[in-house]
Amino acid sequence: MKTILVPTDFSGASENAIDFAIAFAKKENAMIILLHAYHITYPASDFSGEIISKEVSELKNISEEKLRNLCLKIMQTDKVKCERVCKEGLAVDIILEASRRMHPDFIIMGTKGSSGIKEIFLGSNTTKVIEKAQHPVIAVPDGTLFHGIKKITYATNYYESDVDAIKTLCEIAEPFKAVINILHISEGEYVPEIENELLKQFVSKVSKQVNYNNFSFQLIIGKDIEKELSNYLMSSSADLFSMSIFHRNLFEKIFGKSITKKLAYHTHVPLLAFHHKKESVVFT
Repeated sequence: MKTILVPTDFSGASENAIDFAIAFAKKENAMIILLHAYHITYPASDFSGEIISKEVSELKNISEEKLRNLCLKIMQTDKVKCERVCKEGLAVDIILEASRRMHPDFIIMGTKGSSGIKEIFLGSNTTKVIEKAQHPVIAVPDGTLFHGIKKITYATNYYESDVDAIKTLCEIAEPFKAVINILHISEGEYVPEIENELLKQFVSKVSKQVNYNNFSFQLIIGKDIEKELSNYLMSSSADLFSMSIFHRNLFEKIFGKSITKKLAYHTHVPLLAFHHKKESVVFT
């Protein structure tokens, strides 16, 4: 059985991610592990150790009660197996530690605000987890509801370990009979003939190594990756957008500091982020 780690701070955004995770878990026959990190910061000179210990104990009891009730509701109402973990510490540290220990198939987190992917990469906890976790992270924009998955788009730069990511996407897509659209966005480094040949080689590689028969492949050539991706997400019908952050140049171009000025789109498309292996090489 697959396991899905779902961090929650009991906010609206995390509740939305839990709803998404429940629907996802039902289709994928997965177990949900709810995780809550509680933490109180006091100026050392203003509060005694006894007061701090009492406050932490009270917060722990409140947090555990909320988490217990939430997990019980998921099991009774939604009929999804649920476990819970409640620990003291900073959220990102606790999430990463739990991920290393539990080895979940996915981590599903919510993002705040209506601007979806843009908000993920502006210093939030979700950003830090995506950057540091060694397991796939699905970031769900606030307000996004799960209505099934008909189309998954994976942005590739023709790395060897893209194939591993695509295999995982096939496991997600299979219960939904979803199409997986393999997308490459080029800034026009090569003439169109070469770009098409590179895509053709990658298509051949995927077809030989991946046992799935519902693929589409797409090449977009443009001078501004941010703009091209923005246009694609606004016009496509993708239910899940996926990429790997080992594509450091692509990652920085799309989600760099200039994004607040250049990337003006709002998207409701959840993001599934993978990590490339260090030994990955570009297809030649």
